[in-house]
Amino acid sequence: MLVLRTVFLWLAFAVLLFLELNILPELYLRVSAFMRLIPSALLLAWFVIYIFNKDKSQLSKRAPKAFVIWLSVLKTVANLAIVSGAVMRILHYPYSQLLLVSGIGFLALWSSVLAYYSELKSDFNPDIIDAVEDDES
Repeated sequence: MLVLRTVFLWLAFAVLLFLELNILPELYLRVSAFMRLIPSALLLAWFVIYIFNKDKSQLSKRAPKAFVIWLSVLKTVANLAIVSGAVMRILHYPYSQLLLVSGIGFLALWSSVLAYYSELKSDFNPDIIDAVEDDES
């Protein structure tokens, strides 16, 4: 599910970037209402999967320590860009849309790297077996 969430973020980022840069304006005028709904639907699907799906994934041991710190900084920058872009959007400041789009792009990058370096946690815990054997004796 982590990969599916990453795909949703990248698609939302691509469509928002397409809308922000105004590529192919004649196509934009024909499908503008539909194009405005696509990122919202993708981000809503990402949010629902993020909230209701509890992945049993963890960062792999092969990821270096500095990389884990870099990943933490990247997520913080993404969250700050999204929140400040939303506040600026409410206050009608210029370039707020660009800040929101870049924040979603940073979050998509973070999710991609996390999906690449993550592995599933196993449910096997050898300490449980030892505890059961201790109780029997």
